[in-house]
Amino acid sequence: MKQWESQKLRASSKESKKVFGILECNTRIIIKGETVSVISVTKAFKYCLLILNFQSSLRKKKMSYLKQMIMFFILFIMLVISRSDEAFLEPQWCIADEQTPDDVLQEALDWACGPGGADCTLIQPKKPCFLPNNMKNHASYAFNSYWQKFKNKGGSCYFNGAAMVTDLDPSHGPCRIAALP
Repeated sequence: MKQWESQKLRASSKESKKVFGILECNTRIIIKGETVSVISVTKAFKYCLLILNFQSSLRKKKMSYLKQMIMFFILFIMLVISRSDEAFLEPQWCIADEQTPDDVLQEALDWACGPGGADCTLIQPKKPCFLPNNMKNHASYAFNSYWQKFKNKGGSCYFNGAAMVTDLDPSHGPCRIAALP
């Protein structure tokens, strides 16, 4: 915090306004369900100081405006890529839509467990995800298995409108349903 205060004293009022503008953009509260997390304020301070120092060093080098903008853009892209705010990586599952009729779910389940390539071994009799033995739960397991396996390769959680994405964990009892980033 002392570093921020000393930088603030040295910065002109115009640069201070820039810092506060950047700070407002990079600091926000995320509320999801009951979880409340604040994206790192110290990280925002660090980025603000980095940008101010970068801008002042560009002015000292008498670079053309176009070169300054290109360098600033590259720095900005690097800054965005380097952010690792895990608050945005909430786990998600693909489950059967409760309003879908059983015959449509059965057709989608057959595809997911067959040509779709989902791992449906845990919904077989005497396996952890067999109970409750109903179409919605078995289809949810198969849809999620397919989607987790192929979502990063273009696979979707659609199944002809029989499925939907949720952030509520559908696991129950001994049946643990995976959610991969």
